[in-house]
Amino acid sequence: MAHAEAGRYARALQRFEEVYAETRRAAVLVNIATMQARLGRLLAAAETYRRFLATEPAPELRARVAEALAIVEGRMGRLRVEVAPPPANVASLSVEIDGRVVAPDASGAVGVDPGPHAVRVRDGERVIARGQVTVGEGESRDVRLPALALAAPSAPGEEPGEGFDWGLAGAVIGIVAAALLGVGVAVGVYAWDASRPIGGNGGVIEL
Repeated sequence: MAHAEAGRYARALQRFEEVYAETRRAAVLVNIATMQARLGRLLAAAETYRRFLATEPAPELRARVAEALAIVEGRMGRLRVEVAPPPANVASLSVEIDGRVVAPDASGAVGVDPGPHAVRVRDGERVIARGQVTVGEGESRDVRLPALALAAPSAPGEEPGEGFDWGLAGAVIGIVAAALLGVGVAVGVYAWDASRPIGGNGGVIEL
């Protein structure tokens, strides 16, 4: 608690993670998520809130944490990545953000933290497009990445060669990236014995 109250969020996060590893108390996940959000680790924060909700907490506590998660998700940014011209087989494409393959949901949405990101599009082992993009809180951006000239498949981490140029086409790969921002979200929570409120600590449960 002292680290969180003093604004030492990285140290507080480390301590809460240690407590959770030792105790497996589900309530500690709320503290972890709060610190992750304050540090700008928004994907991690959203996932941690969801992990907590999956533990089936008491209804009032569930409602408050669900509200906090909704606030985080409601501050999304949008990033649409287009490759032009694309290869013929769009179904074989995969997208990497900061070296991590992303899997969009049914709406085409994936999450990214606000800030700069390296984006690469692969067709199998071939990197067919790459670029840098910065996503701000609540920002919506369309980014067109020019298809690269490729000679042979490139292994992950390798730069593509030259000698092959994709034919023109008008198809677009739509990849929507959600930037979640939860800094400053206050989560009022209640003790596990439901005997007293623990709110007032900026979303942190007093352990």
